[in-house]
Amino acid sequence: MKILLPDGFRVNIRDFLRKMGYTFETDSMSGKSSFCKRLTTDHYPRYHLYVVKDIIGKNCFTLHFDQKKPSYKNSAAHMAEYDTPIVVEEAKKIQKAIFEQTSIAPQNSREQKNGIFGWKRK
Repeated sequence: MKILLPDGFRVNIRDFLRKMGYTFETDSMSGKSSFCKRLTTDHYPRYHLYVVKDIIGKNCFTLHFDQKKPSYKNSAAHMAEYDTPIVVEEAKKIQKAIFEQTSIAPQNSREQKNGIFGWKRK
């Protein structure tokens, strides 16, 4: 499942995903970097997320759910879910957190107070 990052998202992606429960990992076979969120103390099942660029060069997340590790040695084939309810629910949580981080940015640095123009005198 693809999750687009808005232009106003100015948060460190690694820190953002860490707060969401994801850990940074590098695949020893492919060398690709990704983020994983385990549901148990075992390596699987887990959410698996990649940070990629879309067609126009904007950052986005691709998310899927790995049920178990690849069955065959030196193979990347595995049991994964891409658009199932469990993936959609996790994507909604991530999208909500993205929105909250994007909308937190301060709009104006001046403090408001009851005055002629509504601004605090110095």
